[in-house]
Amino acid sequence: MKLSTLGILLLLGIGAVFYLVDSNMLPFFEADNNPEATSPEPAASKPAKPKPKSKPRGYAQCVAFSNEQYKRDMAKFNWIRQQPEVDYGRLRDDRYGKGLNTITREKLEREKKCFEDGMY
Repeated sequence: MKLSTLGILLLLGIGAVFYLVDSNMLPFFEADNNPEATSPEPAASKPAKPKPKSKPRGYAQCVAFSNEQYKRDMAKFNWIRQQPEVDYGRLRDDRYGKGLNTITREKLEREKKCFEDGMY
């Protein structure tokens, strides 16, 4: 047998052993030493996880404003990019106006501020 064939068989064997241990079919191996898992207490008695931070009021309107501003900036960006004297990708700010990086960064900053403050 080749060495690669033995490696495959060894991995399959190890996987089978882990499966049997996990399903408690091998009594001489303990799957979990965690006392919480073996305790007869119901799961409801465990402390509840803290609720994730909810979005502040006005968040939807603020994000809508941010999206409208982004659309205006992108419309101007695309109009400038279609001009015959502009024949390159405009990622950075240039003499014509904002570049794609600045437009995207400003959108992300507005949305972050919306989330933090609740209003822009």
